[in-house]
Amino acid sequence: MTAYPDRRTANGSAQFNAIKGITELVVNFSAGATLTDQAAALGYFAQDNGNIILLDLTGMLQVRLTARIKTVSASAASPRLRLAYNTTLQTTAANTVQLGRTTAVEASMFTGQTLSDSGWLDLADAAKIDNCYVALLMIGGDATADPVVGQVSAHFR
Repeated sequence: MTAYPDRRTANGSAQFNAIKGITELVVNFSAGATLTDQAAALGYFAQDNGNIILLDLTGMLQVRLTARIKTVSASAASPRLRLAYNTTLQTTAANTVQLGRTTAVEASMFTGQTLSDSGWLDLADAAKIDNCYVALLMIGGDATADPVVGQVSAHFR
């Protein structure tokens, strides 16, 4: 990816059209990935840390998480997918770090959210590195509901 020097508008907000290139990560579960009895606690997607990937996020400024939820969850605990990172390979979900600068990068799996989108969020400064380990997590289940996820995409620009 080629990035131009960071440019700002008069009010200080970044102009992201100065960046050439978008990196995307797409995970497609054509039959759907059922999150059986999704737990309330933070955990790896489908209780499997095999989704941790190594990305070069050098020069990236923002991240966006989108998901196609085939079967939504009615859990009152606000079930959602979350992107997190670390600078080393972490196989314990609690050891991951928030990928967004000021907020977690999340897509809802709650009732009515069949196409969920975090919107573009600024990346945490410490994540803008080569060799950034990015993981898909889940949180907010009720240990009863079984949401089904069809596709998850992480977009970086």
